Amino acid sequence: METPVLHFDANWNREITRLKDLPKARCVLTLDGKTDIFKAKEIPDGHMCLLGDVSPSPLSLGTPGEVRAYSKRPISEIGPSDFILAQGCAIPPDAKLENVRAMVDVVQ
Repeated sequence: METPVLHFDANWNREITRLKDLPKARCVLTLDGKTDIFKAKEIPDGHMCLLGDVSPSPLSLGTPGEVRAYSKRPISEIGPSDFILAQGCAIPPDAKLENVRAMVDVVQ
């Protein structure tokens, strides 16, 4: 069975409840950082898996400690089930390798 991955750019906070119209447990929702992923988890809780949302800016401009601290928050507040930690949108080309490693290390 194929699993659709829905990528939502921009702020979808107002419309997030519409996702309950989709079949339960059949989609993965990935957000780009403008939609509050913590709010998104409250509304379709258990309805679909959320993927994200480590913002590109800390991966480029932050420290490994900042990236690690942020990455732990969604795991504890959204996950561990129905959640996949990942970059928001894409890893920027100027991301620091140590910051990407810090994000990955949180889930190992």
